[in-house]
Amino acid sequence: MDTPLSPTPQFGPREQTREEREHIVNQSLGITRSQGPYQEPAWLAELHAQYIAGRIDLATLGACHDEWRESISK
Repeated sequence: MDTPLSPTPQFGPREQTREEREHIVNQSLGITRSQGPYQEPAWLAELHAQYIAGRIDLATLGACHDEWRESISK
């Protein structure tokens, strides 16, 4: 596992490495899939990939998801 020498401020203590961020995404998808059939939309898969790569933080990912949910509830 690749561990940074110093913390990356936009990520919490358990999401510092690519592997940790990937684990968080996999846990989230696992919880969602445990509640029934689920096909991850392409736009969300792209956001997950950006988060795992460290290009966006979890707050940004969540905000984009919330924005999408609001758009479909109108």
